Amino acid sequence: MLGGGDDVPELVFAPMTRARAGIEEVAGLQETDGLQEADGLRETDGLQGTDENVAEAVRAAAHRALELVQAWLADERSEASRLVIVARQDLVGAPVWGLVRSAQVENPGRFVLLETDGAHAEERPAAGAAAPWEAMAAAVATGEPQLRLCAGEVTAARLVRAAAPPAGTRADVIPDTASDATVDATATTHVTVDTSPDAAPDAASDISPDGTSAAVGAAFDPNGTVLVTGASGGLARLLARHLVVERGVRHLLLTSRRGPAADGMPELAAELTELARAAERARAAGPAGAAGPAGAAPSDPSVEVVACDVADRAQLAKVLAAVPADRPLTAVVHTAAELDDGVVHALNPERIDRVLRPKVDGALNLHALTAHLDLSAFVLFSSLSGTLGGAGLANYSAANAFLDALARHRRAHGLPAVSLAWGLWEQRSGMAGRLSDVDLARMSRVGAAPMAAEEGLALFDAATAYGAAYGEPVVVPARLDTAELRSQAAAGVLPPLFRSVVRTVPVRRSLAASGAQGTEGADGAAGAEEPGSALASRLAGVARSEQDRLLLELVREQAASVLGHPSTDEVQGNRAFKDLGLDSLTAVELRNRLKRATGLRLAPTLVFDYPTPVALAQRLRTELVPDGPENEPAVLADLERLEAALSDVASDDSVRDKVAARLQALLWRWEDSRSAGSEQQSTEEKQEFDPSSDEEMFALIDEEFGDL
Repeated sequence: MLGGGDDVPELVFAPMTRARAGIEEVAGLQETDGLQEADGLRETDGLQGTDENVAEAVRAAAHRALELVQAWLADERSEASRLVIVARQDLVGAPVWGLVRSAQVENPGRFVLLETDGAHAEERPAAGAAAPWEAMAAAVATGEPQLRLCAGEVTAARLVRAAAPPAGTRADVIPDTASDATVDATATTHVTVDTSPDAAPDAASDISPDGTSAAVGAAFDPNGTVLVTGASGGLARLLARHLVVERGVRHLLLTSRRGPAADGMPELAAELTELARAAERARAAGPAGAAGPAGAAPSDPSVEVVACDVADRAQLAKVLAAVPADRPLTAVVHTAAELDDGVVHALNPERIDRVLRPKVDGALNLHALTAHLDLSAFVLFSSLSGTLGGAGLANYSAANAFLDALARHRRAHGLPAVSLAWGLWEQRSGMAGRLSDVDLARMSRVGAAPMAAEEGLALFDAATAYGAAYGEPVVVPARLDTAELRSQAAAGVLPPLFRSVVRTVPVRRSLAASGAQGTEGADGAAGAEEPGSALASRLAGVARSEQDRLLLELVREQAASVLGHPSTDEVQGNRAFKDLGLDSLTAVELRNRLKRATGLRLAPTLVFDYPTPVALAQRLRTELVPDGPENEPAVLADLERLEAALSDVASDDSVRDKVAARLQALLWRWEDSRSAGSEQQSTEEKQEFDPSSDEEMFALIDEEFGDL
């Protein structure tokens, strides 16, 4: 990743200590419904310009993965088991990894991703070596969610810190206070870029008159045309201005499905044209003179806005064929995207295809139709979700993981490419404009912090230069919230990918903190108490009313946290979760937090099956202490529910007065009935124990025992 600070992490597969495991721990792995190479995950040898079958293979593999994931989650028999999905990270398999990463975030502990070097169980191992399936069993026994098994060595995915960026990448605009950002090395080892102010050019000759390095400027030929797809989006508009003002681009071809009909696009084109002319005049007045080959008069800057669906190959071919020969296409920036958020069990193939289309089909068309051109840059706008996964983003994660794989594929075949797996931007427009405050709060809990526009554009320069300089096909320009990550590490719930980014000794967790977000394989150092057992111990032996109170407190605290509330005041016990603001994504997060805090197996539909905090707390109690104290009258449980209901009317004075009068009258009647009962009991006791005379007592003794 690229970001602020003195160093930044990258994703690598780090060696693991081999765990002792019997093959029974992955019993049925050979017979599992997990993805096999025969299901379309065989590595693609290469893409031909006319090969349009790759997109169909990607969709088929994604559909199959979705089918397996949904079937696994729906089968109650598998609740205590993990499904191991074996897939390579090539063009067809990478989207499977992206989809399953999101399924892992939504359903911790249910899935394992495994990439192998192709060894099969029927192959005879070398003398002294473990059989392939035994090696897989040992790999899965490590508890890691993402693994690679190659030549008998087990490695796990990690973000690690790496090296400095190329000189002159405008690192001075990235503040020291920025959180770390990384380079994605999911399939290969990557290095990181130092974007601190101390990163200085190696030599003054590397700097051009406009302040950028030669490496940065070389990627965008001022006399060529730069194609920007998805140009009506908020980030694409920012980038277009940046390319003109900071990168010296003079000819832009902006495409989107609506083209000039999109809001503000004609005005943007006019603005960019004037900016290009102003920048050209400034360069002409500078010491180096105007840009362009010696003796050649530069053509007038041009900005063209065209309606084009890049996923339609015929439309795209027509647009590219119209690029003038005197300013040929020299760079591509593909930003087109589509969102259709939904938890994985609610997705269907149509929703998968809708999101895959602009990224998979669009990128493949750009790849095929420009393969014969001498491009200096082929930039794909990917997302951090492709690397980390994200709740409600299984289809989007799959699409972005494909872009990362395509960049690796192009690099392997000697073609320029870099996939930028962007983190969160502060820009609240386009698709990002759909994000609510709750969405942003959820993203911050996975370690993503928003970047200002200036920082993001500086990272664009650094990332493209870094990819070109070091041959890295996938770079993750993002800001990490390291304070949040350290907090998760301290609580023992840090996702495994970040364990090399921050290191903190886990501490004992409180009841509320034990529900903090984590994923499968989260840190659980020796000596750290399991939250579920801690909660069960706390509930054991206390009265049922106290159990209900403790669990209601837990539910309200966790609900307030996922909704971004600073306290539980806004989470009333008898108010429906949907009225409190929970949607399908926050419901999944709440389920995961409660699952971790209680140690129970909880269904994804938990919040909808028990729609209020009180109902949910009572459900948790029946699961946690089914044989708990039952000697309390049922009226005490009714009083608990009444107490929770009273909190809903705490602010309405007129209702409070009426309720107070009713309660006072009820209390008086109850006290009167108790007094009457006491008087009657006293009379009966007095009658039962009236004093007896001596003659009556001796007569009673004679009757019972006879004469003495």
